Amino acid sequence: MTLSSPDFWVLVAFALLIGLGGRRLYVYITQFLDTYSQQVASQLEDVTRLHDEALSLLKTYEAKYDTALTQVEEILAFSEKEIEHVKALNEQEYLDFKEQKEKMFQERLELDKKEILSKLRSETVAEALKIVEKTLLEDDKMRENLTKEAIEELSQQDLQFDHRL
Repeated sequence: MTLSSPDFWVLVAFALLIGLGGRRLYVYITQFLDTYSQQVASQLEDVTRLHDEALSLLKTYEAKYDTALTQVEEILAFSEKEIEHVKALNEQEYLDFKEQKEKMFQERLELDKKEILSKLRSETVAEALKIVEKTLLEDDKMRENLTKEAIEELSQQDLQFDHRL
């Protein structure tokens, strides 16, 4: 390498540039890298803090979820007990109501039965009297016999009544 060679002058220019501007360039690059590393460290601290907060919130909400789940289970258990209790009460009320209605129907049935029997007896007696009256009107001899028998029967009852006195 000689002084007239362009490679030499490029090397000299590069050395001067590095020597004069290298110091400034070094300071500028170091400041830039220091600032950048501080920003990264700050962001890393923020991320770590946010991560810790998120974990804390997660634990809090998991605890709230577990508490809510326990409360739901307790409410369901209580509701099931209440349903069984109300069901038992309603069944007993229904059975009492049914028994009362059956009793009323039996009483009504007995009354209707007595009424029908009484009506049937009355109608039977009325029909029998009509038949007897018709028969008596048609047959004079039978009427006389029945009248005699009735008189004799009444006389015997009268005699028996006198003996009792």
